[in-house]
Amino acid sequence: LGHGPVSVSLRGRLGPSLVYQLRYDHLGGITAGYTNVVDDRKLAVVHSRYHSDRPRLVDREAWHSHSVAFPGSAVSTRAFWVPTAVTELVAEPTTPGFFWERWVFQTAGPTAGSSTFLEERTHYPPGAPARSELWFDSPILTGMPESLTGDAVFCSMCRDNDWLVPPQYEVDTNSEHNFFLFNSGAGATMHLFQGDTEIPVTNAFGFPAFPLPPDPGVFRLDLHTQQRATDVRTLASTVDTSWTFHSQRPAAGQMSAQYICRVSRTGPCAFAPMIQLHYRLGLDLLNRAPADRPYLFEIQAGPHSGATGAAGITDLSVSTSTDGNSTWRPALTLPLGNGRFAVLVLHPRLSQTDGFVSLRVQAADAAGNRVVQTVTHAYALTDHK
Repeated sequence: LGHGPVSVSLRGRLGPSLVYQLRYDHLGGITAGYTNVVDDRKLAVVHSRYHSDRPRLVDREAWHSHSVAFPGSAVSTRAFWVPTAVTELVAEPTTPGFFWERWVFQTAGPTAGSSTFLEERTHYPPGAPARSELWFDSPILTGMPESLTGDAVFCSMCRDNDWLVPPQYEVDTNSEHNFFLFNSGAGATMHLFQGDTEIPVTNAFGFPAFPLPPDPGVFRLDLHTQQRATDVRTLASTVDTSWTFHSQRPAAGQMSAQYICRVSRTGPCAFAPMIQLHYRLGLDLLNRAPADRPYLFEIQAGPHSGATGAAGITDLSVSTSTDGNSTWRPALTLPLGNGRFAVLVLHPRLSQTDGFVSLRVQAADAAGNRVVQTVTHAYALTDHK
């Protein structure tokens, strides 16, 4: 200081970059003199990216740990500013029946009441390869998650005897993150058709369901959803999806015992061959992509892996709009195999857009099942490169 002015630069971050989630079980009790030294090399590594549509939101996360011996025995919680990226080191015991249940609430601020929610049930076994998880990566859609660990769960997008149970989960781009909507009717309108005849919906079971004729047929389900918690989530403001699919009364044994037939509880039931679209857009933590350049991302199309009557995806086309869905431009698609397609779009200058990109996707399989989906404001544009 005696030699002149000194400049000091302070840089910080709103939350930690490394978090430990440790669970150690001692079924026979803790022995005298017990010590446990945590070795990072023996922990599962999870690179978690917590996305948000707006800056300075707050996520509240709870890690529930379950096992046969200690069901629901431990919960660790934390609150943190988002968006953010965190490396999480996890110690998972070998206790029979153990699994993690992660809850993440995203809110508009530390004291805000409005929130959106996703959960997952999963395993992080020691020695497994490091994995990445994207939470609240846009777009969040209504569908059926591919994989659910732990307790039995309700099937949706499935036929239960002669009833169609429509989509009842919200899902992001991770195959396990989901939110069960209970009645799937909040903020949604749905219509089912066979040919030109509309089949009326019933809420007699406490959730929407459609009676189906006993004979095999081709049906079309139109679903319109509006974004909930709009002070938290601004993207995918509306989603319009039309599924055309074949369906017939299921036979016994077509549904894994993990799933509960929601109407009859006893079945038989089976997942319908309704094609879902899984977007892997490669967005930044604020769910944005750079404007004024070509942009490459991926879409995977296909029904739930347990669906009956499905076939390989034969076609997928994409159009984009950057003026509020007034005009649409076709994108270039390239099949990668197994229902995966590379998509190349050209983003205009930010000043020539409404600040967002909407997506319209059509896909079909070899059995004649089809889907058309329009996601309004699927992601945002930015001038930051």
